Amino acid sequence: MPEIIPGSYLRITPWGAWCAIENRGDEPARRALLAILREPESPLLTITAACLWTGEDDEHAALLHLYALQQAGCIEALDRPARVPAEALEQLLPPLLEQIGSEKRAVLADALGFRVASSTWPEADADAIAAMSAEMLTVAERHERALAALGKPGASGWGMVDPVGVGAFGLWPLHVGPVRLALALTGRPRLNQPAFADMIWALCVRYAGEMSVMK
Repeated sequence: MPEIIPGSYLRITPWGAWCAIENRGDEPARRALLAILREPESPLLTITAACLWTGEDDEHAALLHLYALQQAGCIEALDRPARVPAEALEQLLPPLLEQIGSEKRAVLADALGFRVASSTWPEADADAIAAMSAEMLTVAERHERALAALGKPGASGWGMVDPVGVGAFGLWPLHVGPVRLALALTGRPRLNQPAFADMIWALCVRYAGEMSVMK
């Protein structure tokens, strides 16, 4: 992996995409991840950009945040920029959703219970899952502090499990800046796939206007 140095183009990895949207924190590292994800093309790293992304006035501190993100596997450097796929979300999301669960059945819902996109589920079932997902988002937000005390970093999903703990269904709240979404899928999650990073990138570009309110 190339070093994160000025003159590199930065892309968010699947793990970095997860770290960007798993909670509503406003620490410099998460600000940097979301700022990079808002760009439709892999941005060029400059000292000025690093300070802007992290909110740090000190150039060294800003670069240290980016170096830490690289060491954690959240970002990677490219010799040339990549671009978010140009298709509308309606066409782009379903094939990406198919790739992030072992059974290829997934639903992405908004906080009002409307289906943003789905894959392979019949529409009526997908709409019912979307409505349920919105209710789960509300519960998760209402009891955020208690749930944080019970869990561990990265453990923000909800699951339907059998008596030995094997999951058949999972739901993960996604915080795309101030926009709350829910990802529901059956089978084993595969959020470590490039398709997950591409989905989060496309969503961040789509909601860039709402995310700019965070600045």
